[in-house]
Amino acid sequence: MQAALPCPQRDSFSFYYVSKLSVYNLTLYDLKSTEAMCFMWHEGLAHAHRGANEVGSCVLNYLQSVNAKNTEMVDVVFYTDNCFGQNKNPFVFALYIYAVSILENIRSGKYTTQYYRDFYANL
Repeated sequence: MQAALPCPQRDSFSFYYVSKLSVYNLTLYDLKSTEAMCFMWHEGLAHAHRGANEVGSCVLNYLQSVNAKNTEMVDVVFYTDNCFGQNKNPFVFALYIYAVSILENIRSGKYTTQYYRDFYANL
């Protein structure tokens, strides 16, 4: 995930005392098809932050789109950073297991951070 992007972005003196809104961007990139999917949201949404719930919602949406595009079984590999609040936590790992169990075209996957983990539909 990118750092919080301040919005509006102006150097004008008239914007100096105006509160800026933080905008968040999470991009998931498919190395095989070279397609990217960007998820953007701002802090003005009710209970919107950049933690595990928001990242998990984006990842589930992405996996659902991968499932809809494929008619045959696919394996998914996630390469993530080592951020505990967003990627390296039980919520996101449980989301991967949940997604594999409900999406019929995603067979298994690998979730890699500092530690290597596999998730399978039969867990």
